[in-house]
Amino acid sequence: MERYRSIPAYPLFSFSSLKASGTQSGFVYPVLHRLNFLVCRLMYGLGVIEPSQVPVDGPALIVCDHTSMGDPLVLLATAGRPIRFL
Repeated sequence: MERYRSIPAYPLFSFSSLKASGTQSGFVYPVLHRLNFLVCRLMYGLGVIEPSQVPVDGPALIVCDHTSMGDPLVLLATAGRPIRFL
């Protein structure tokens, strides 16, 4: 009475290829990071008032209430370290 056969499930997306080393390798990230920094700095005159608030290395949790779509770009330009978003 076995009318259905079992089909193995394959994940649509695998996280095994993502690095968790804290470094950004490749070509795209450094270029886009520089471009974002220049746009924020030159076009908008963005500067950091207290750079000691974000640690240079080690884990940190940055919680923001985004009032505009530009907030993540400003955070990336001013943090001085690689940031990952959820």
